[in-house]
Amino acid sequence: MNASFSFTRPPRREKPWSPASLLPVALMLLTLGALALTSRPLSGQERKPAKVSATEAFQDMSSKAVDLKAEYEQGVFLEMTKNFDEAAVCYQKAAGLGYAPAQNNLGFFYQVGQGVRRNYDDAMRWYRQAAEQGYAAAQNNLGVCYRDALGTKRDFAQSVRWFRMAAEQGLAAGQNNLGIRYYKGEGVATNYTEAVKWYRQAATQGLADALVNLGIAYVDGRGVPQDRVMAYIYFNTAAAQGDKYAVQARDFLVKQMTKPQIEDGRRRTYAMISQNITEKGGLILP
Repeated sequence: MNASFSFTRPPRREKPWSPASLLPVALMLLTLGALALTSRPLSGQERKPAKVSATEAFQDMSSKAVDLKAEYEQGVFLEMTKNFDEAAVCYQKAAGLGYAPAQNNLGFFYQVGQGVRRNYDDAMRWYRQAAEQGYAAAQNNLGVCYRDALGTKRDFAQSVRWFRMAAEQGLAAGQNNLGIRYYKGEGVATNYTEAVKWYRQAATQGLADALVNLGIAYVDGRGVPQDRVMAYIYFNTAAAQGDKYAVQARDFLVKQMTKPQIEDGRRRTYAMISQNITEKGGLILP
């Protein structure tokens, strides 16, 4: 089979939050809090360091960290309810104090012109601040900026660097984007086996884009044996999520399959999805 599908997608954003991502911010706040306490003027011109216990300092730091998280979560709620201007204000407050998830989301707002005027330079600046704190979603989005020349010159080697950081943290979007670079040979030497490896890791998490890309690999016979039924399974699984491209790819492929092949593909798709629903541990791929 010589059919091949092109695959292009706009960058997708994820908004995971982990207490670990708060640690750099918490440490920063603790340092700033200690500096403020030791520089507060008393009477006249005399300055004396204020005494504060470690417990009090930690409680103060924890309170400020909670405020940052609350500001960010308020922004997420406002964004979900399409109050983008107000969401941007919340993200700006938390991002300005170093909260990585807010920096990432503010970067996305600048990238797409949502709640703020579109500005790729600002998008990249906020992504970088969050990415350098180790925030996987921002690392992926910074890779997108280098890939698509948003706020910078196109640099596939840099895009691979940031996609890899996100991928190695387990972010499905980063794993899929890194796989694409290996499949296309952009920023790295073409390696279909390596591409499929990363696609599978992302597909196990249920990412529709990665499922589609695995299907393409089976259509092309690159990194895996050429196999219509396997391609159908992955296209069909992504289509079950409502992915329009997957629906088109599956329907195109069906025209080249026998009836027994289609029935086998449907049965195996159902079994894979049912097993995932039962075990809730991610897709177990064939």
